[in-house]
Amino acid sequence: MKYPMCIEWGDENTAYGIQIPDIPGAITAGDTFEEAHAAAVEIAHIMLQEIAEAGGAIPEPGNMAQHVKNPDFAGMGWGMLEIDITPYLGKTEKVNVTLPGFVIQQIDKHVEEHKLKSRSTFLAEAAWKALQLKGDAMSVRKISYLNALGERREVPTAAKAHRPENESALNFACRTICIIEGLPLKAGSDFPDILVSNGIKEVEVSFVAAAAI
Repeated sequence: MKYPMCIEWGDENTAYGIQIPDIPGAITAGDTFEEAHAAAVEIAHIMLQEIAEAGGAIPEPGNMAQHVKNPDFAGMGWGMLEIDITPYLGKTEKVNVTLPGFVIQQIDKHVEEHKLKSRSTFLAEAAWKALQLKGDAMSVRKISYLNALGERREVPTAAKAHRPENESALNFACRTICIIEGLPLKAGSDFPDILVSNGIKEVEVSFVAAAAI
């Protein structure tokens, strides 16, 4: 999970400070940015563990744009801090999950790019994040893919405007691409498999969480 972090830049005479606004008490410093960054990861885990042990809800990352507007952080730098929150979501249980090969490929790609521990870490964080949202709070922001000719294409904005509340972002993206590419669709179609069988790959979906109602 990526949390916005506020950075107070230091120099040879002043320490570097880092604060994670969405995690209460997560404030630290270091003689170098690298030391401050490492300390920020450590204090984040300490505070999350305290929250979990007290039976509290693990805080969700807030909107960086809103934090930047806070006068308390005027003149500060900003970045994102990757924190593995799965240890604080309760006792783990082993479950068997069946997923399409295409989906597993996308998960593995995401895990590698974001240096997550495993598929389980990704799935746990994704499920936790989805459960925090109410209604159709996941708005698709960008859909792109490689077509059969190896050309990178992006879905037009208009095609992303209406996603049914009960449809996952990935399924919606794949279905939309099928329509744009003119691929034949049938009732109960497995859209990711249709894309793969037609040489379409590397589907990338980014979405932003709208304010919960």
